[in-house]
Amino acid sequence: MSENRASTSGPGHSRRAWALWTVILTGLCLWVAARMGLFDLTRSIDVEGGTVSVPNMYGTVDHPFHAARGAILLESLRDGELLRWVGQHQGGYPVEFYPLGIAWLDVAIHGLTFGTISILSAHKVAVIIVFLLPAVTFWLLARGDRMHPATAVLATAVHVAVPGHWLNGGYEELVGWGLVTNVAGASLAFLATVSLARFVLNREFGMGILATLVAAGGAVTNPRSLFAIVIAALALFVVAVLRQDGRALRIRAADALLRIAGVGGIAFLLAAPVVLALFRYNSEYFFLHYEFYDPLSEYWTAMTTAVSAPVAVLAVIGLILALLPLRAASNVSRGVAAAGLGYGLLTVWVATASVVPPLVEQLEAPRLMPYQRQLMIWLAVYAVAWAAGSVTRKLEGWQGEWMPTFLLAGLAIVVLVAHVRPFGFIPDEHVGLREISTTGNADHANFVLAIERGEEVRPAGTAMFVIGNRDDWWHQQLWGPAYSDAWFYYDDWMWYWHDDHAGPYQPANGYWMPNPTDALEGSYLDDNGIGVVAVSDMWVPSGAPPRESARNNPRLTFVETYGAWDVYTVNQPTAIVTNGDTLPAEISVGNHEIRARFDDGDGNILVRQNWFDRWTATVDGAPAEIVRRPDGYMEIVAPPGAVDVRLEYSVTGLDWVGRSASVAGVLLLGVAAWRGPTVLRRLHDATTISDTLTMSSTQEGTP
Repeated sequence: MSENRASTSGPGHSRRAWALWTVILTGLCLWVAARMGLFDLTRSIDVEGGTVSVPNMYGTVDHPFHAARGAILLESLRDGELLRWVGQHQGGYPVEFYPLGIAWLDVAIHGLTFGTISILSAHKVAVIIVFLLPAVTFWLLARGDRMHPATAVLATAVHVAVPGHWLNGGYEELVGWGLVTNVAGASLAFLATVSLARFVLNREFGMGILATLVAAGGAVTNPRSLFAIVIAALALFVVAVLRQDGRALRIRAADALLRIAGVGGIAFLLAAPVVLALFRYNSEYFFLHYEFYDPLSEYWTAMTTAVSAPVAVLAVIGLILALLPLRAASNVSRGVAAAGLGYGLLTVWVATASVVPPLVEQLEAPRLMPYQRQLMIWLAVYAVAWAAGSVTRKLEGWQGEWMPTFLLAGLAIVVLVAHVRPFGFIPDEHVGLREISTTGNADHANFVLAIERGEEVRPAGTAMFVIGNRDDWWHQQLWGPAYSDAWFYYDDWMWYWHDDHAGPYQPANGYWMPNPTDALEGSYLDDNGIGVVAVSDMWVPSGAPPRESARNNPRLTFVETYGAWDVYTVNQPTAIVTNGDTLPAEISVGNHEIRARFDDGDGNILVRQNWFDRWTATVDGAPAEIVRRPDGYMEIVAPPGAVDVRLEYSVTGLDWVGRSASVAGVLLLGVAAWRGPTVLRRLHDATTISDTLTMSSTQEGTP
């Protein structure tokens, strides 16, 4: 499937050399994967009363949320549903507001291993894959520009060894903080940039197919990645038009535009179910900005933190070398440099503009760094490779042939040893591959037992409220949906796509309750249909800690203690669906359907699930109006007598348009893979002939 494919083995870089360095790069990646726990996915933990087998997954910060989403998706598929609404988190949210790209990867890993790797352990494997994905991109870059294969190893070594910070990309953000969708989206965008550059500039058709798939994958993983891909496409068009390759400007422009439009158009169709819904419902999404570059000088600080000061300086040098008009820069690296420059300008605009268009306003400038980080690493290595080439050209014999290998491989070893096996002068915050707390311990085993016990005693149709977490984990509560079918509420990470939720917290200040005791002692339990409470020790700024408060709360009945977790049932609880104070005679709650039967439905039926435009309701089979309450929940007016109320998260016309577009994208991609090289070659030949005839006609008419 090649289309005038450029040679990928320049002087001194034989196929044998590439094979050897590919083995070396693969070995480095396997070593990193082993260090990250790829072969330590499950542990048996002794707790009071027996032994519990638990997944040994990363347990810090956002990992619980993302891993549990994979479990929710898998359970939905087992029920014969395509997950579109996640009801288990704080009253529910539509999946396109937090797309399921990584959750699908978790499910794929679980399926490809025939279930031998649990869905939670599969998420750990997914995180490792995401972390190592830039190694593939660096390899494609080196191949595309016929550079020394050791450049890919050096770039990977820098990526692995320099951890960055929690919003800088790299190991610290991905593994330490668990921001997997942000890093995965950026990594896919970087891979899309490189593969698109090889398709447009090197005219390698297979790279166009890869660019299409990866761009669509980035969109359904983190729509923020689309900004990087669009900027890269514009930059590559400019580079393709301005370069001199023996073709007329008109032909260069038409060829580049056709290739970019083809990739972008099919990728958009593939990702249409997510992208169309985001545009349609954008006004419904409330986004709280946490991080800023204020002042703008923090942008440079973030860059140096992301890759280290020496690498940042080298990246600036590499940018200049790649873009300098007098220098015959390699095509792909010049395109990457142009994309990096454009992306930097976008970041500055987002960081400083007071008025920005819809969707852009939801960006936080610091969250754009992971994509730029990978660009900077490559540009820094590009500068080193240029220096190595300059030295090589002055040497003769074996010294000149082997000098790049010594320099590039030697630097890779120094970087790895300095950061992964640190010398005394490397601060702790710059140590790579640091050990991350995992769930393979008694704390998590007891949490699992507490949640499973809570599920056993939970009254039908009620939710579970989980308060607190163990030291340094932050969001341990969010593992709940992986071990229970309950609807969950938490005292932290109260992530909402609206700011209506009534509770003892301020949405503008952050998504957490300063003291969850206020929720236990107020009306929060009834307002949200909570039937079970699981609570652990936690520090609070003032007042009684919630675990202590729960022991003395007359609304709660103690069930059992599991390690640091206490489980309680709520006395006389409400339910997710009620008619005033009346509980339903029957109730069934699922992600996409909620049903309740009342012996007498006269009144306003309250459904404690977040309102959204796709929810439709019927009462005894007849359509009923849904009213959005001030607390974000839904209300339905019912007539007197026995009634059967049903709410369905329906598939709208827009959803069908998106699905149809996605199917069309798959068909077009198949046609492109089959006939694309021939079509592009014929168009190229036709434009070349037309241009030649035009030039001949012009010359004949010249006196």
